[in-house]
Amino acid sequence: MEKKIISFLILAYLLCLIFSTDLLDPERKLFGMLEDYGILFCFLVSLFYFVTNKMNVRYFKINFIFLLICYMFLSTESILRYGKIMLYPHIILFLSYILYTFAFYGLFSDQRDVMRFIRRLCYSACGIVYIIILSKTTYLSNIFEVKRATAAHYVYLLLLANLLLIISYFQNGRKINIAFIITNFFIILIEQHRTVWICSIWSLSIFSILLLRCKNVDLKNKHIRLSFFAILIILVILSHAVIFGGEKYDKIMEFLNMRFKEISEFKEKGTGAWRYEQYKYYMPFIAKNSLFGMRFKGFELPPLYDFIPGKLTGHHFHSGYLTALLYNGIFGLWLIFGSFVYYVVRFLKLQQYSLENIALFSFLSSAFLWSLSYELPEFVFAILGLAFVCLQNNETKSTLL
Repeated sequence: MEKKIISFLILAYLLCLIFSTDLLDPERKLFGMLEDYGILFCFLVSLFYFVTNKMNVRYFKINFIFLLICYMFLSTESILRYGKIMLYPHIILFLSYILYTFAFYGLFSDQRDVMRFIRRLCYSACGIVYIIILSKTTYLSNIFEVKRATAAHYVYLLLLANLLLIISYFQNGRKINIAFIITNFFIILIEQHRTVWICSIWSLSIFSILLLRCKNVDLKNKHIRLSFFAILIILVILSHAVIFGGEKYDKIMEFLNMRFKEISEFKEKGTGAWRYEQYKYYMPFIAKNSLFGMRFKGFELPPLYDFIPGKLTGHHFHSGYLTALLYNGIFGLWLIFGSFVYYVVRFLKLQQYSLENIALFSFLSSAFLWSLSYELPEFVFAILGLAFVCLQNNETKSTLL
């Protein structure tokens, strides 16, 4: 009973953290508080498991030790230079997200049904996203306009939900799953977050390749169902032709063509050009401070885009790689992404995977693409910790050749 209550409270916290800006907190004050206390909680949990020697993954112990050293070094530097323990907390904020991985692994390492928690998170997120979209009636009448109804990380979570829905359909054949899959793919399309499009194509490709190599799933059945989903995705993409037609259809096709061109011509068009300019501006500074980054000096560096004139607010990177490299260098990049690389290595070394592990791997491998355009949200680090538990449990339902 206690474990169920803790799981419920953690789930409620994650959902509030993910959706508080849209549902409760337009000014992001509640989000900031949830984020700060969440990191503090994860730090204390990680510290407890480290001190009591219950952090079973050796790599986590090493990573946690180096994170503590980083905290102490930056605090000392801040005191010596500015007389404050941490003048610009933002430079350690992104690094601290890795604590979610350590904490969630520790909290759920002795639980056999971790996937139930992940499914509840994803399916709850689906319901909240549906409510947000349905509440914006003007958006529904102009779905193929530049303005979006939801943030990119909401739609990114729908991708994981769809992978889990697909394996659920494979396992139990419930037709209701198809309705949710179609709805989610349609939302991914009309929300026009091109980074999510790219991550979806990558994840679905990896998912399909791994699924086709599973020995214990009937081959004919797999080909039929995978072909069905390939056709389903095409139908979702083309469904607006039937729904709208005429001049409206031509306008929509022109708009989608423009959005896809912005992906291929990212140096000149759309927000890709803005991100490209950021990379060009900051890479010389990164190259000169490659090992440990610019730290506090990096925060004080004149920004390429001054979001709030006259106020020092950092650089508002739309790239996880830039954030880690400018502030903390290659060392910070390793602290953040080392656990993802380690997860990939551990996954590929194993000979047996459950369908759930394949879905989680397909999603988490897209984090490297996502980080080209955004910082990874906290829930991805939490899911990474849970994915390590799933690998550890090794409750195989299909076997990889």
